[in-house]
Amino acid sequence: MDENLSATRGVKEVFVVADRVKIAAPFNSEQVLIATIIKSKREVSSLGNHQLELLVTDNVRRDYFNRAKWKFGTVDLNNCEVWKHMGSRPWAEGNLAAVAELFRRNEDRDSRI
Repeated sequence: MDENLSATRGVKEVFVVADRVKIAAPFNSEQVLIATIIKSKREVSSLGNHQLELLVTDNVRRDYFNRAKWKFGTVDLNNCEVWKHMGSRPWAEGNLAAVAELFRRNEDRDSRI
């Protein structure tokens, strides 16, 4: 499998695992959260490509995943920005660390984020 296909599959796996973990929330401990992530990763990684593709139900997102040129690597989170107004939050814009702090101040405590 070429690097981009492998990376594209990896992106889809992470997306599906994150969705599964969000559905399973809230967690009563960090250990339960980690166990849920590990279990979900194991289940998702065992799926065939077609099965995995079907679990990315947002057609626009799936199209982005399939068209992008992906590669494995490391990024400095200080150089990352969030999707503008993510989740229709007008204050969610800019540097990842700054927006994380805004989430702590602005997001409802019951939010799954």
